[in-house]
Amino acid sequence: MVIMIVVVFIFLGLGDFPKLISTKKWKEIIVLSLLYVGVFVLAIMQATRGSIPSPMKAIHYVIDNYLKLSFPPPPE
Repeated sequence: MVIMIVVVFIFLGLGDFPKLISTKKWKEIIVLSLLYVGVFVLAIMQATRGSIPSPMKAIHYVIDNYLKLSFPPPPE
């Protein structure tokens, strides 16, 4: 299963990256590379039955700690 994921990502990369490299769109290459790496890691983790972290925990952390939009604790 892991080999199939690697092969699929190689074919996807060969379809996207040569055009971007030939036109020298470096920002797009960096963004697309980061997206590919993230999705590749998640696909490998899912294929190997790894623990995939919940995105809700990250969203909750950002809302509470950076945006300061949390609810006050309930009264006792």
